[in-house]
Amino acid sequence: VGCNRTGVDRIMDCRGCRSYAVTAAGEVLLDEAQAESALWIIDYPLHEGRLPSGLRQARMAARRPEDFAELYLDVNGVEDLADFWGLPTGGLLEVRCLVPESAREVDVNFKVAADKHDSVPILLVLPHCDGSFSAEKLARLVEGRPLAIAADLSGSCGEASTYGFFSSATHVSLGPGESFVTADFGPARLAIVRSESLVHPEMAVSLSKQGCDLLVTFPYRFRADDRLLIGVKCLERSAIGAVSLQGAMICEPPKGHEAWKETLLLDHGVCSTRLDTATLRTKRFHDRVDLEVLLRR
Repeated sequence: VGCNRTGVDRIMDCRGCRSYAVTAAGEVLLDEAQAESALWIIDYPLHEGRLPSGLRQARMAARRPEDFAELYLDVNGVEDLADFWGLPTGGLLEVRCLVPESAREVDVNFKVAADKHDSVPILLVLPHCDGSFSAEKLARLVEGRPLAIAADLSGSCGEASTYGFFSSATHVSLGPGESFVTADFGPARLAIVRSESLVHPEMAVSLSKQGCDLLVTFPYRFRADDRLLIGVKCLERSAIGAVSLQGAMICEPPKGHEAWKETLLLDHGVCSTRLDTATLRTKRFHDRVDLEVLLRR
């Protein structure tokens, strides 16, 4: 349930702001705006006199609080996280997410996606490619170049998912049982995050508090609700890059009360944008939470 404000002040007109009530199953009970103060009463469906909890319990069973223990960090008031965490100097980074026509054709499209036009370093993000690229091959491709690659290196269906990051200076992998791995490239500290871990809101907050400028993930599905669930994480002041064989998107934190910036591709091709990581280094977090409860299994 989310209750918004209304009315007009010196700088904002909130008479069109909407209030919502939505069940855990996604049924919309309220979607209203009101030009003046109003009271809405909602009949919320119960199960045996209680809020239904089956979906919540299933989602909570997959939580791994040990993956986001840094949630407890209080970094509000730290004006620049670069010095706090020893981050690379902020600047421009071009992010290119490649969506091939088929997994077999990713090799053909790679040269176009990795083509360099100026001095801005490029992060190329590759979806699951049925083994088209091995870790050894990707390591050779980035050698001596201002290019880094984040890739889904998972094998055939049924095998555990594996992800890798490759640059001239760094080769790291995210293997089975791990939720994320971090690396520095050019002006950015980025995290490769397992998509099933990123759906939990604590993960994005924890990584953002650790200074990550960009979170990269590889969702299995790319429907509208999947995109929304991933994209909203950029509200935690880290950019989000997501790529699949169905499409790709890059989401940047909003400025003020604006919507977040979203670069979206729902076809094959290259989804790209330039991030200025210097603008992502000042962050604010909502820390009035009960961490003992939040970090409990």
